[in-house]
Amino acid sequence: MQYAFVATFAVILAVLMIIFTISDESLTGALLPELIGFSLDGLLFIGVLSLIQRKRDHDSKHELKQSLEIHTTLLIEAIKTGNPFHWSKHAMHASQMAPLKEYANTLYQGLENGSVTLGSLQIKAFIETADEIYETLVGLFPVAAQISSKHLAAWSSVVSTIRFSKNSYISAKEKHDAGEPLQWPEQSDLAFTIKEFLTAAYYISNEESRT
Repeated sequence: MQYAFVATFAVILAVLMIIFTISDESLTGALLPELIGFSLDGLLFIGVLSLIQRKRDHDSKHELKQSLEIHTTLLIEAIKTGNPFHWSKHAMHASQMAPLKEYANTLYQGLENGSVTLGSLQIKAFIETADEIYETLVGLFPVAAQISSKHLAAWSSVVSTIRFSKNSYISAKEKHDAGEPLQWPEQSDLAFTIKEFLTAAYYISNEESRT
């Protein structure tokens, strides 16, 4: 709509300029104030319209970012709480990144230097939630693409790491169904994956990790 108005305004202005050029001096003198006034009003309207559209685009992208962010924080919450029923929690009830940033930073650094030990329930909650929401994460690719190419790349990293976590959960379940003792992956198996996930999650939420 904005671009259609700009094009229409440009055509009208061009027509007026042609009339102004070929008209005699008396008509030119009469048209000049009108032409100036029309041009100024049109430029002012285009400027206001551009500001409104920019604000709408910004708000729309902010909402899209939040829809991605809550799906990443749902997984961070899974590790933090170790709740065995966390997989059933809907993403709409997940926290934003800001309240979880301190824990996420501690988790990342702890996995990096080995100062954090994840319990079996924390690992179970994470990979089980990953299995539960994986298809939803894949379905959010178009949302990430609407924000920017960098957000799409970051979301691809999120989906890749969660796919690995989902497969770890499925593998453990299949072995158990085959008669083997139920055993979740070790922290060492998932440490790199979780760190990669956190790095992408930081970017999605525009938060920076503290190093």
